Amino acid sequence: MVHYGVIAALIGGVFIAVQGSINGMIGDRVGIFTTVIVPVITQFIILSTVILIKKDLAIGISKLKHIKFGFVFLIISALLGIGIMSFLTLSIMKIGPLVTFAVVIFSQLFTTMIVEHYGLFNMVQKSTSINRVLGLVAILLGIGLFYK
Repeated sequence: MVHYGVIAALIGGVFIAVQGSINGMIGDRVGIFTTVIVPVITQFIILSTVILIKKDLAIGISKLKHIKFGFVFLIISALLGIGIMSFLTLSIMKIGPLVTFAVVIFSQLFTTMIVEHYGLFNMVQKSTSINRVLGLVAILLGIGLFYK
């Protein structure tokens, strides 16, 4: 039986690829700022409406005060989200979606390998193995094939 986490990751990956491709197409015509700001405003409106309708979601927000630096980390996360949309849009505009997302996957795996190796952000510490390094090398070889 496929784990729900795998299914969610597959769906999320499709969403990211479609969103990035749309942003790259629009970004070529109107620029990165407009391409990023319109979705951010749209997300804000939708999520604000949902919070107004489902008052119990506001209770979850109030729990942030019990997490050390919780609100600060979420602000950093929001800023990272703006950076993600901006840099992905720019990259797709320059090198296309396939190579962009291949490089994104490499950079995500490399970064999370470091996070796990050192146990950053309260993640379970997992030492880097030769298999993980070889996996990254294989991805780099694949990126080379996609880029040609």
